[in-house]
Amino acid sequence: VPEATTLLEELERLRPSEYVLPKSLAEEEGFVAGLRAIRPARFSPLDDAHFSLEAAREILLSHFKVVSLEAYGCENLPLAVRAAGAALHYLKENQISDLAHLNRLSTYHLSDFMMLDSSTRRNLELTETLRDGKVKGSLFGVLNRAMTAMGARLIRRWINQPLLDPARINERLDAVEELVNNNFLRADLRRLLDGLYDVE
Repeated sequence: VPEATTLLEELERLRPSEYVLPKSLAEEEGFVAGLRAIRPARFSPLDDAHFSLEAAREILLSHFKVVSLEAYGCENLPLAVRAAGAALHYLKENQISDLAHLNRLSTYHLSDFMMLDSSTRRNLELTETLRDGKVKGSLFGVLNRAMTAMGARLIRRWINQPLLDPARINERLDAVEELVNNNFLRADLRRLLDGLYDVE
């Protein structure tokens, strides 16, 4: 099934440490075996009811205090709404804090990025080397001069999801050029970021 292959490739790129999934799907041994082949991860099954479109929409609308999900780009993406709603329910059930810091929801489309399958990413040594699986020596290891964990994650995401839209590519290049050419701005920014907590 092409959709299942695409999903597994995207999960291979993301390499999650935990899967929150419906109990009915967690009982499908073939699918679970495919997930386990990506990397060892924790499985957290939820009742299927939490993945219903109605329940998911309700918890998202309530949490974000909105009447529509249009501003978040997922009003017409029922599978995205179901996944986000179930994930939010899971967090509310398992976190001590009130999650007020979760104040936005964003979506992305695979068509916005160059798709690189797992063997291509491995052979190009984008985030780890072929020889020993270390970051040092990979493209990410060479490029990462981030001052924060958030910045390092952003660089890793950019490497794993190359843009296709020339306008967005040029925006990113313009931002990099600005910091390369303006030493004082770059030094001030690095000083401000140094020691910043991981707030992402």
